[in-house]
Amino acid sequence: MLHTRIQAILAYVKQVQAGALPPDHDLLRQVASIVHRLPTISSPEFSEALAKEHNDILLAMYLAVMTKTTQATNQMVNKHLQTQSTSGAAGGMLPGHHGGPFGGRGMRGFSGSSSSGGRNARASVMAALQGGATPWS
Repeated sequence: MLHTRIQAILAYVKQVQAGALPPDHDLLRQVASIVHRLPTISSPEFSEALAKEHNDILLAMYLAVMTKTTQATNQMVNKHLQTQSTSGAAGGMLPGHHGGPFGGRGMRGFSGSSSSGGRNARASVMAALQGGATPWS
């Protein structure tokens, strides 16, 4: 919308300069007033302020992405822990059932120890998030 209005003003000024339209001095004074209110883009102060504002916006966007990612990771860990706590000591399997893609082991077979359950899984995930060693590394 602003871009369209600026284009219309610019087209009018160009037509007045070319002599295609008669100059409306009242309108030209208003255009000059608007143009003089705009900051000088070539000044170092403006460039520095623009760079700072741009960096602030990028930082806010980065923090928003990090917050969303952390929230999604936390939800995944909570779901994993809930799955581990509901599977119980028997692996959550019915007698005689060997189902699942891990042969009835569930995710506990990959967490290092099947007896520690959710504590070991949480420690593994937290270590991975902090860049530490994990049982599978």
